[in-house]
Amino acid sequence: MDISKRVLALLFTRGVSLATWDKVGNLAREVRLYAELAPSFQKIYFFTYGTSEERKYEDRLPKNIVIVPRPKWIPSSLYVFLMPFVHAQ
Repeated sequence: MDISKRVLALLFTRGVSLATWDKVGNLAREVRLYAELAPSFQKIYFFTYGTSEERKYEDRLPKNIVIVPRPKWIPSSLYVFLMPFVHAQ
């Protein structure tokens, strides 16, 4: 099976963002796993609970990892339920 044309979606734990990982000192360790997987996938999507400020981490990720932040207008408490609908495409 050729997975190079497949995509992977990582749904972050409720309330967790790349900024959370950075704050607790786990960002490099957590990203390393997906950086190693990146060549095997066309795209990897990080669905985070952070808002558009999460994009500041793009330079720390391989080019085929896409950060999909939570829209600011959706509270984190509702995003867990609305995420599949908001990002259906």
